[in-house]
Amino acid sequence: MTQTKFFILLSFIFFQFSITHSQSVEWLSVNDALKKSKSENKLIFINFYTDWCGWCKRMDATTFKDADIIKMLNGNFLNVKFNAEGAETVIYKNKTYTNPNPSLRRSTHTFTPVILGQRIVFPSYAVLDATHNVIGVINGFQQVDNLKTILTYFIDKAYLHESFENYSKRQ
Repeated sequence: MTQTKFFILLSFIFFQFSITHSQSVEWLSVNDALKKSKSENKLIFINFYTDWCGWCKRMDATTFKDADIIKMLNGNFLNVKFNAEGAETVIYKNKTYTNPNPSLRRSTHTFTPVILGQRIVFPSYAVLDATHNVIGVINGFQQVDNLKTILTYFIDKAYLHESFENYSKRQ
């Protein structure tokens, strides 16, 4: 193999490696995802996190770095990374939600319980349909394989006719 061919091959391998490893989940704001969902008719995946949450950071460092998870999320959902203690103003179903005390630690944004309900733990994830109704809430750290099953449940629209428990038993 000539030096030129070797250099071209090496460049190609490096290029492919950099593309594969530079992929990441395409995160949007809540408001942007809600607007886009109307025209794109996609489900919305919301990742509720806090800055102090160790398991949230672990999800970012592991599960959300997995190539299959990235492909599933980016290809099938509008993805939101929402700081449940942040200062973002959210307009959801014609109501405005804010954090009453964003400068105080552990001050929960008012949008959080609207979507997650009374069980607020971090990390948590919610899936909304294209009309912005909550169709699923998942609590806690998720390993790659478990999150793949969860995402597939929504991608396949199995939530329309069976419980996740029944669905996951068949997987």
